[in-house]
Amino acid sequence: MALFLFTKAALENKPIKVYNNGNMLRDFTYIDDIIEGIVRVINNPAKPDQYWSSKNPNPSSSSAPYKLYNIGNNNPINLMDFINVIEKELGIEINKKLFTNTSWRCP
Repeated sequence: MALFLFTKAALENKPIKVYNNGNMLRDFTYIDDIIEGIVRVINNPAKPDQYWSSKNPNPSSSSAPYKLYNIGNNNPINLMDFINVIEKELGIEINKKLFTNTSWRCP
């Protein structure tokens, strides 16, 4: 959502809120990639591992029918680098309202 929120604000010449002065890493994952991952596993429900043992547990399986899938991007990038790319592609400078760690509160 950050891409769309930041781009929309930039095109409307509105400021974006950048917390921690942009000194953070974010993992941006495209929603279509998440949906594709869900569609690929939806018809393949998890099955219990009949060989699972509590004496020598395998963290990727269980005696219960469950399975965890990490379908995120797992490629964090610096938030300011992300904003800089948007600015470059739009050919405009985004009005950024920078907040330090202590200068903002959650709504």
